Amino acid sequence: MNGLSDFFDSVKFELLQIDMFSLLKALDLSGDWERTLVLFQWIVSDIGSDNVKLDNQVVELMVKILRRESQYTIALKLFDLVHIEEYSLDVRAYTTILHAYSGSDK
Repeated sequence: MNGLSDFFDSVKFELLQIDMFSLLKALDLSGDWERTLVLFQWIVSDIGSDNVKLDNQVVELMVKILRRESQYTIALKLFDLVHIEEYSLDVRAYTTILHAYSGSDK
């Protein structure tokens, strides 16, 4: 999947100019949640250096995708990068987050 990160880096300017929620949603609807995850991780690592806050819908979408795929370990790793307490998420997203933490040693 590192090749995808390299690709995202090469089109960084174009990616940051579009609606991330729609792009992530389209990738997810294509049936490849793992590519959606790679793009989300790239977004988090890229904007993390600029202290830019993600859109609530983007974070919520990724939480829902990880819940659907039962990827709670990955969700926990993302929650270490994305400070969830800074977002207004829906009840289902918070339930997913709690479920992920309840099954971990954190």
